[in-house]
Amino acid sequence: MRLIDLFEYNEQRLINDFGKKLISHASDDTGAPRKTPKHLIQMIAEKDPTPNKELTFWLCLNYANNGIQRWEDIDSRAIPALLKFKALLRKPNLNPPLLVRDINQIKGLSALEDIVEKYEEKDTTSTSELANKEEQNFYKTNQAELIYNDAQIKVVSPKTAAASRFFGIHTRWCTAAKKNNRFTSYNEEGPLYIVLIKPTNERYQFHFQSKQFMNEKDKKINPNKLADKYTI
Repeated sequence: MRLIDLFEYNEQRLINDFGKKLISHASDDTGAPRKTPKHLIQMIAEKDPTPNKELTFWLCLNYANNGIQRWEDIDSRAIPALLKFKALLRKPNLNPPLLVRDINQIKGLSALEDIVEKYEEKDTTSTSELANKEEQNFYKTNQAELIYNDAQIKVVSPKTAAASRFFGIHTRWCTAAKKNNRFTSYNEEGPLYIVLIKPTNERYQFHFQSKQFMNEKDKKINPNKLADKYTI
């Protein structure tokens, strides 16, 4: 058997290897469908945009092992990061060169995003006059609400997906994703709050209904510690 055969799409092999863990993870993930292992794998494969479903193994492996924490992150974060990684593999004279070229050696979505982000050009418009006008326009058109603003902290509640993307720039939140954005589903449960720390340009997102308090890398934080550090 060729080594690559281990990672090609084979539904029965995926069921045998990951079925129980997929079900276990999905049962703890409130946003995951309640399906059989076969159906979960088929749903993941449907999300895979590659012709031969070459990304499905990695997606199943990492969701089963909690490398992808939420089902919703498959669409909004994992697929875009995987496609960016594939694009990097095709680039000649990449500087610095990729230290890992086999996607299946990368464990977890955060590790994958750390790699691809090294090669992304940061958009500096967030500090430009143009961006400031765009921000004010979100307030004027009621697409966002300015909850609080002082020299250290700004708290904004986005009301549309466009506003959520704008105020969530440079984060890994599914509510800031360009594709398969999950703003609407969260907003239907309750408002989102984005906390911007001005001196450090840090961003945090709070959603009280789902008890999600996340930093820029979509990692959970203790909101009480943040509140103690920056008292409003």
